[in-house]
Amino acid sequence: MIAAGLAGLLALAESLPPDTPVPVPAGMLRELLGGERVAAADAPSPADATAADLAGRFGRSPSTIRGWLDRGLIPGAYRFQNREWRVPAAALAAFEAAQRIENAGPALEAPRASCKRAVDLSAWRSAS
Repeated sequence: MIAAGLAGLLALAESLPPDTPVPVPAGMLRELLGGERVAAADAPSPADATAADLAGRFGRSPSTIRGWLDRGLIPGAYRFQNREWRVPAAALAAFEAAQRIENAGPALEAPRASCKRAVDLSAWRSAS
């Protein structure tokens, strides 16, 4: 199986002009070489995010993020060794999805009452 993948890779390389740099996505390279894909369950899970990680992600200060966590705005967050806040990836994804839904609501509603009032565009003429 690897020999067939190597033959395909060699055919691809021979079709390119000389001195062409070839960045190849890892998944495509594995597929061409016939390697087995790592199952998602076997892949190592990413480390849980810290308040500093979330601060960079959301463009807020770490103290603001800690305030959110203290108020329970991100369910599933926990304190690691009773010191530092950590947020699992699933909890972060749920929080972001809830924020998208919450912030999309007002955009779908009717315009505000302040936008409905008529504006007299000739009022500037009588301002003298």
